[in-house]
This record gives sequence, C-alpha cells and structure tokens, in this order.
Amino acid sequence: MPKVTVKGLPDTIEGLRKFKQELHTPVENAIGKRLESVVKDAQNYPPPLPSQKYKRTYTFRGSWALRKNGMMSFIVQNTAIQKGRYYAHYVMGDGDGKGQAKIHKGRWRVFRKDIEKTLAPLMKDIDLSIQNLASKKGL
Repeated sequence: MPKVTVKGLPDTIEGLRKFKQELHTPVENAIGKRLESVVKDAQNYPPPLPSQKYKRTYTFRGSWALRKNGMMSFIVQNTAIQKGRYYAHYVMGDGDGKGQAKIHKGRWRVFRKDIEKTLAPLMKDIDLSIQNLASKKGL
C-alpha cells in the first residue's frame, strides 16, 4: 500500500487555528464601518417643505446610537422621544420598513432599505477582510 505524506500539515493546522481565533476582528470592523456609514446617512434631513412652519430641533439627528452587542453583532438605534413616545419609526419606518407617517413618506429615507442596500457591499468587505487575514496567516 502506498504511503502518503502531507508536508506542512502541522503548520497548516496551526495557521487555521490562529485564523479562526482572529477572524472575528476584521469581520466586526467591516460590519461596524458599514453601519457607521448607514447611521451617518440616516442623520441627513431632507429639505424643509416649502410652507413648513415647524422649526427643526435636530433631536432626531442626535439620537442615533451604534453599539456592539456581542461578537460580530451590533445594535443600531434611534432613541428620539416626542411627547413620551419613540418616534423614529414614524420618520424612517420600523424594522420591516413600514409605519412611516404620511408626511414623511417619499421625503425621508426608509432605514430598512438603507440597511438592505449596504448588504452587498458589506459582504464584499467581509470577503476581502477574510482574504486579507488568510493571506497574513499564509493560508
């Protein structure tokens, strides 16, 4: 029976072990960077209506938060409150992209759509991050 010898197997196994241990960092960085960009875009207000009498306080702009929620997990939240109630969903829609108030439809972005638009570029960023890490580890 022929004998097969795999050269470099211990080094490959060690490289894969280190790769696995470090993988979350570049992936988290890619996710965080993309989400920061989405939040920044969400802070932009549309132009006022021609006959708008309401004076903007910009509370909504300053109420965005992006925080880590465990390994490779983030929470994006707007905590703006008006008359004792959160109102972000009236402005930019709820988690399903619904619930936007009539006055905001067509003028304000729908946050769900912003998240969906960033998924394809995010996946490319994650792939590149993984490739770069693999290259650094000699894999």
